[in-house]
Amino acid sequence: MPTFYLIRHGTRTDRSEETLLNPLGIRQAKLTARYLLKKNIKNIYASPLPRTTQTANIIAQSLNIPIQLDDRLKERMIYDPKHGKTFEEFLLEWDKTMDDRNYTPLYGNSAFESGRGLAQFLEELTEDSILISHGGTIGDLLRNMFGDDKLTFLKDTKKNLKWIQISECSITEITKDDNKLTIKRVNDTNHLNNPSKN
Repeated sequence: MPTFYLIRHGTRTDRSEETLLNPLGIRQAKLTARYLLKKNIKNIYASPLPRTTQTANIIAQSLNIPIQLDDRLKERMIYDPKHGKTFEEFLLEWDKTMDDRNYTPLYGNSAFESGRGLAQFLEELTEDSILISHGGTIGDLLRNMFGDDKLTFLKDTKKNLKWIQISECSITEITKDDNKLTIKRVNDTNHLNNPSKN
């Protein structure tokens, strides 16, 4: 029965897409690697964005496993000024994808499509694996697969939006048995808060 460890990248330096991890993010990635050393990991997959590949590289060096990049782990929308939109306009589109999970933004994927792509990826995997992604993408997967009634949300009452808290370098653990996926834990940060117990 394979186990999948879905990990959000560590804390980043700024909001740009090309940003790297700040010192806290590097420490988070090292603590996550330390925790995962005890697991029977066979593969490490990562979104190709710099903050996720940096997180993956820190973990991969500790586990001595090469990383494999996969676009299905990317965030549903990636800000790029070449699209001709300001960052504020990008955020408005992002909010629309949160309000209506089937809304296809001006560029990128709907929240539903983002979650579906990651679910299809998990269906292909047959060994214990680490998947380093983004908070939105992991949340999209959870909402698609398990429904809102089984999940806990943060809410913005002014915008009438809700989302799943997926903290930096948190672990969301999913197992697969006869192609049935089961959540074991969501947004677990115990390995970051109590490193001496790992």
